[in-house]
Amino acid sequence: MSAIAVVAVVLIVSELVLVRALSFLTARYDDATGYQRPRQQASWLKAQSAERKGFGGVARRISPSERILSAVVVLAVIGFEVWFFFFAGSALPNQ
Repeated sequence: MSAIAVVAVVLIVSELVLVRALSFLTARYDDATGYQRPRQQASWLKAQSAERKGFGGVARRISPSERILSAVVVLAVIGFEVWFFFFAGSALPNQ
């Protein structure tokens, strides 16, 4: 049972470290390029009447870190599909 707890704690800590590192790198990139992120308001703090109005804000740009993460996820899914369909073999017993 302690091994499961250790694995869970290590995964949580490594995930937090990676999120902090990614947010730090994104902030440094924004500073280097001079990009000012628009103010974001949580959806539960907006008035219900605001949903009916047209979007008058600035279009949000996709940061390089978001592009990299999206590409990594797509490559991971493609890699899993290749493994599953071509290399995994059958889990059913041979009769």
